[in-house]
Amino acid sequence: MEREHLEAFIQRDRAAVERLKREYWVEQFRQHGGLATMRSGHLLFEHARSLRPDFPGQRAREADLEHHVELKRMLDRTADALSLS
Repeated sequence: MEREHLEAFIQRDRAAVERLKREYWVEQFRQHGGLATMRSGHLLFEHARSLRPDFPGQRAREADLEHHVELKRMLDRTADALSLS
């Protein structure tokens, strides 16, 4: 990598980059709906697996399961509360 490329990256307009990213994802969502998010997630997962075949590790899988269980618990509580209304 060339020094001037690194310097250009560091000096770039972060606000413009963020704006362009938002515009890109808005357009992706308009064209593909929630599928754009799913596809992106899948591509990121595949990329991570190409770098580390053991990705995600045991600790990450356990934490992911804990988060899913907690989300399910919160959804159940919400459904119960709404059914009482």
